[in-house]
Amino acid sequence: MNRAFAIIFSSLYFIGFFCFNNAAVTQEQLTKLIELVETFGQPCLKDNPVAEDDIAAMKAHKIPTGPNAPCFIACMMRKATLLGDDGKLQKEPALEIAKTILDETQLKNIDKLFNSCAEVNTAEVSDGTKGCQRAMLALKCLKENAPKYGFGDI
Repeated sequence: MNRAFAIIFSSLYFIGFFCFNNAAVTQEQLTKLIELVETFGQPCLKDNPVAEDDIAAMKAHKIPTGPNAPCFIACMMRKATLLGDDGKLQKEPALEIAKTILDETQLKNIDKLFNSCAEVNTAEVSDGTKGCQRAMLALKCLKENAPKYGFGDI
């Protein structure tokens, strides 16, 4: 698979996921988010290559299931400051970055969404601070709860 193609689709997945495809995101906000995500997409894909099936799943707003997908998701979440060095979901650093891009209503909704998924930090995982398993739990929780906060199918 062409690496640039994979990076573009994985980046678009994260942009769609964290920008909430039916929220009122302006073109300027989207451009800033694309720039942020593209800066960390390459190293994550290099360290955790995902299969074409995973790229297709992400493109379709589905949870990827390949063997490298959990660590790829963890890497992307770490680079986006959604996952801390301890392998746990964290909202404060992510909200700080979001403040430079999103409006007040969007920020409040993101805060509520993160709060709804706080329990993933107490879930038992076998990979500890690596965070791959917890990243998948977080992704599933965020995806499941997003519609409750007006974010649609992410």
